[in-house]
Amino acid sequence: MLLNVDKNSKNVSLKKIRNNELLYLMSCSSSLPGADRTICNVLIDEMKNIIHVYDDLRHCSTSIFKELDQTLIIELMSLLGVEYGRYRIVLYYAPILKNPFIREYELKSEKLISVNTEDLNELFYRKALNNESLEK
Repeated sequence: MLLNVDKNSKNVSLKKIRNNELLYLMSCSSSLPGADRTICNVLIDEMKNIIHVYDDLRHCSTSIFKELDQTLIIELMSLLGVEYGRYRIVLYYAPILKNPFIREYELKSEKLISVNTEDLNELFYRKALNNESLEK
């Protein structure tokens, strides 16, 4: 598959959390001029081939929902050392009307779609439900 990589890098960076090989703090450039970097937690579910992304919206930037695109995903997967398209992406953030906002980012259509309950990560679901802070 031929990928169109935007010339404008998202400058994605990753930092492991507490020696947990699957949990990271990710940051990326914001598309909002003058804004701080967007930060979120990333958790890899190797059993289900899902990358879970949690944004607590406590940063002075745009949400990961706004920043997520093919360029960011390519950079993220490259840093994680996984092949593009091998993992699905599930996004979580703080409750809207008392329910966590959770969507899957479909790579082919680049659209947000509904997520099956069995594909949710318990830690990130709880964090989104309770509006908890990021792991740092």
